[in-house]
This record gives sequence, structure tokens and C-alpha cells, in this order.
Amino acid sequence: MSEFVVTFRSGRRYTIRADRMVLIDGQYLGFVDDAGQHQPGDPLDNAVGLFERSLVATVIEKAHLLGEEKGDPVDPSYVVGGGSDVPF
Repeated sequence: MSEFVVTFRSGRRYTIRADRMVLIDGQYLGFVDDAGQHQPGDPLDNAVGLFERSLVATVIEKAHLLGEEKGDPVDPSYVVGGGSDVPF
């Protein structure tokens, strides 16, 4: 199981413990705990976190994070709209 640091464009951060992250319907980032999965084809089965991708600035697996600093909100002029091809 891994820990993922999810930083929102607002500057708020969450640390999520999950086995993996999945992109659902191109719109949501899901964090899944694979232990005891009942429906292998269902991307939300055993989801422990679900976030709207347009609200998320970064996702980092904590084991690979070398340093962390307090962040400020992302300038709105850099925010990509909902119809973007950006995959996060």
C-alpha cells in the first residue's frame, strides 16, 4: 500500500493511503484499496478517495517525495478548463 499526497489548486493537501490511483471517466481521480475487492471491473469498488481532477494540482506518491514546502493557491490564470486534454 502506498501513501499519495494530493494537493488541490486551493493549496489544501490530503494524504491518502491506497494501493493505486485510477482515472475514472476522464473526470475523477480515484484512490483504491485492492484488499478484499469484490467486483474487479468496478473502478469504485473499495475506493478510499475520489476527487474531481480539475480541482487537483498535483499527486505524488509519498515514498518518492524528497521534500515538502507549504504551498500557495495556484494563480487562476494557470488553471486549465474542464474541456482540457490534460490527463490529471
